[in-house]
Amino acid sequence: HAFRAEVDSLAALSNSRAASTGVVPRLFGATSKSRQVMMSFFAGAILPDLDLAPAVRADAPAPFLAGALRAWLDVVAAVEEANELGLVHCDVNPWNVLIKGGVVAEDSAEESAASPSTSSPLSLDGGESGPTACLVDWACASRPGDNVRGLPFKKRGDFQAGELLVGKVGGCTDAFGCAATLLWLLAKRTRKGLSEELSTGPKALAAYFADVAGARSAVAPEVLELLATACCGGLNEDHAARASLPLMRDAVQRALAAVAATGDVRPTGAQGASGAGTAPNA
Repeated sequence: HAFRAEVDSLAALSNSRAASTGVVPRLFGATSKSRQVMMSFFAGAILPDLDLAPAVRADAPAPFLAGALRAWLDVVAAVEEANELGLVHCDVNPWNVLIKGGVVAEDSAEESAASPSTSSPLSLDGGESGPTACLVDWACASRPGDNVRGLPFKKRGDFQAGELLVGKVGGCTDAFGCAATLLWLLAKRTRKGLSEELSTGPKALAAYFADVAGARSAVAPEVLELLATACCGGLNEDHAARASLPLMRDAVQRALAAVAATGDVRPTGAQGASGAGTAPNA
């Protein structure tokens, strides 16, 4: 099931804007006998293997946070495009996000294996050299529905929306995974243990982000509140009341513009697919 879902999902996305820009892999072919999938190459490493989180920490300069937000917007661009095509990823999490860079030349591969690079791999040029992130592993992807069979989730993970366990897949299911990934990128933690902050509202979560950032942080409070707004809205357990991806994207883009205004960084980067075409709540 996972192999077929991966192939079908990538095939559906291969002619999309997301594939042409590189925020999702492009499918070139697959062999069912050996269960091999041939897809476009993205020179990057998975998000948790790089020293990016927590992105709001005090020793991270404004360009670093801007690059991290740009990477998240690339993920949202991939998800929005898929949702427009009637496809829900269902497993958006940091381990399924490749970040450009962090890859060494072949002649130093052994050295890299012994001492992985932890330098910032983010492209900070406003996205002019292509996407910063690529969303992979579409093996759990599904069409929306209220009683979807074959979903692989036996228990809930830290990044999955609760409705997946009862076979419900909707237009805001991926919003939960995107919000959980944003929370991890900003604070390097999951929603567990933050129920009070998430239920109280953005100001409480922004205060938590300020604690993570530390007293020396130059990140403005209004930036932290915009980011907290995106996280709180997307992590709403009620699918019907959960913030849509366009709303979350707008908050993060505004935060990115504010961060860019404090440093020599342009607030361009990846833009999400048209919000008007995003699948409605199912």
